[in-house]
Amino acid sequence: MTGAELAAAFDTIPHAWRACLPGWTAPAQAALVAAVVAASGSRPIAPADPFRALRLVAPEDVRVVVFGQDPYPGAGHADGLAFSAPTATRPSLRRIFDVLEADRPGWTRPRSGRLDAWARQGVLLLNPTLTVEVGRKNSHTAVGWQAFTGGIVRALALRTPPPTFLAWGAQAIAFLQDNLPAGANAPVLTTRHPANDFDRSFMADGSHFARTAGLVDWWALADEVPATPPQAEISWHN
Repeated sequence: MTGAELAAAFDTIPHAWRACLPGWTAPAQAALVAAVVAASGSRPIAPADPFRALRLVAPEDVRVVVFGQDPYPGAGHADGLAFSAPTATRPSLRRIFDVLEADRPGWTRPRSGRLDAWARQGVLLLNPTLTVEVGRKNSHTAVGWQAFTGGIVRALALRTPPPTFLAWGAQAIAFLQDNLPAGANAPVLTTRHPANDFDRSFMADGSHFARTAGLVDWWALADEVPATPPQAEISWHN
């Protein structure tokens, strides 16, 4: 994805999400795109569809928000949903599936790593940073995405009732702490990031899946087909 394609991608965000971000202005959007381009130069940006998570679940349907950090940096690995990938071979996904399997022995792991089925049940899979330079993890964490994704957190946290927030990893936890409004009573569960979980401490204090099973059937995953390209709506700031 190029800078021009990123700018155009903002027009694929549904109107319901735009209404949650009344303070997000055209200058702020232009500045963010410019910062992403400056950070990457002519090198490719991933994922190709950074706002796919916002199209799969409407704000009023969000029951759980799962926060990661930034997209998978490998070419073709990120698909626009936090932790989701075309195949189930990413270390984070393997560890997530380990917990699901421990919660429900005999559960069959999908071959696909796509987590669209969660989104269709009201799970917003949101990275605080929505893009990455291909091949360089954390390369866009300082470009300013948090001003955009933080607005999403604040809007959802003030809803009645609010969704449950699951923050996986130090970056996700810090991001959530920085953006939860004072007095918000949203349930929050935290754990370490599932990638490189050599000491098996991911969800060591209790499975987030088991604790939120009344909200989402986390085990209802299937082998997903690739997503279709997004269609632009009218320009955000027209």
